[in-house]
Amino acid sequence: TIKKLPPISWIIISLIILTIIGSFIFKKAPKYFSDKKIEQAAANYSTGKDLASQGKYQEATSYLQKAVNSDSDNSSYIKELAVAKYNTKDYQAAIDMYNELIKINDKDAFAYNGIANCYRDWAKVTADKQKEYQNNAVTNYNNAINANKNYTISYNNLALLYQDMGDKKQAISILQDGVKANPDSQELKNSLKIMQGK
Repeated sequence: TIKKLPPISWIIISLIILTIIGSFIFKKAPKYFSDKKIEQAAANYSTGKDLASQGKYQEATSYLQKAVNSDSDNSSYIKELAVAKYNTKDYQAAIDMYNELIKINDKDAFAYNGIANCYRDWAKVTADKQKEYQNNAVTNYNNAINANKNYTISYNNLALLYQDMGDKKQAISILQDGVKANPDSQELKNSLKIMQGK
């Protein structure tokens, strides 16, 4: 005859089975929630980018911030948020985002150029810190050029800034350096001719 297991044995067996099932579920759960988080971040990024392309930067920042909060190592999300913050004239927040890009890649010419643009524009509306912000802009345009000699927009931006600061000679020198480093850049050649008054 088959002996019946005492009730306590069934309880133990049940607990073992539940433990096995539970451990399986909990192993799968983190990946499930992680995937959902990444999907939501991508959706927020897409919405934010669409709004930014329509010039609705204030609305865009809300979605882009959510995307960055969900996936803080995604440089595309950070980049888009930095640009949106810049376009809403929230210069400090934009600088903070550009600095996050530099933490990811300290040779990111785009990020240095973005910081410089913030300081350049901020200087125009902050009389008491105008010189300080202009100097910060100069430093970061130079950082962009040092990070990537072929990032031609930084030569142009730096030259125009020097012109605004009343130093046309330095502006011409920067553009000459740019043409030397990028001999095929018609844009820099044209900028140099205009700056020289030719």
